[in-house]
Amino acid sequence: DAYTAVMGWHVAATVPYGNNFDSNPSTGQEWELSTTNSGIITVTSSLSPASSPNQLLLKGLANPGGLEEAILHVNLAGAISAMLTFKQKETGSESDNALPSYFTGSVNADGVSFSVDGYNWYSLYSLTGSTSSQTYQQLSVNLNNAAASVGLQLGSDTRIKFQHYGPGQIGFAFDDISVTAVMPGNQPPAQPASSTPSQTPSMTPSLTPSQTPSTTPSQTPSLSPSLPPSSSPSRSYVPTPAVGTGRSPSRTPIYIRIGK
Repeated sequence: DAYTAVMGWHVAATVPYGNNFDSNPSTGQEWELSTTNSGIITVTSSLSPASSPNQLLLKGLANPGGLEEAILHVNLAGAISAMLTFKQKETGSESDNALPSYFTGSVNADGVSFSVDGYNWYSLYSLTGSTSSQTYQQLSVNLNNAAASVGLQLGSDTRIKFQHYGPGQIGFAFDDISVTAVMPGNQPPAQPASSTPSQTPSMTPSLTPSQTPSTTPSQTPSLSPSLPPSSSPSRSYVPTPAVGTGRSPSRTPIYIRIGK
């Protein structure tokens, strides 16, 4: 198609991915754009973007209008908890065209869907009724859960389709589109095993009653050594003061017999 001829073949974006349509080009190789009849897809600053200065606009130029499809390619192989978040509003009042829960190829309807092969599409949001209004509202969906609910896994070229169908110059505006996920190799490290052993050793040895040590020795040692029996009389040293000399007591020992 003309878009592919200008922009080149589509390249799946990596996550985290975010686009508020303010950069140039704001729809790069991760986007695949398609329209029928008078439908157009453009990036514009008119009609009050959710975040200035620009937004993505899908609308018709004149009756009978047409179908506009903006398909985002994103690499979600191995992704955990991939979340799509976007803001959407209507640019005027028009009849609703409900998006079926499943379709192949293209369908004249209003909503957001996903595909893992580019042919089989599964609805994420039917942008009808209270889900779509003329005031911007933010919508989010877990892509892993959506894929699992229909027995699929997200792949390296997961496609997310934003589409509008209707007559005249009424259409949809999208802004602040993001896809986030936890990817292989970026998961938080596993928590280390507890450093506390399952059985914490006691700092005090476990003792059985028969082994409980007494804090008082069974035999308290005498502070005065026991004197062995002696056949010789005991002798004590008693200092005797010198008389009338005014000097220090005599250091001459006097031995007094004690005992036998």
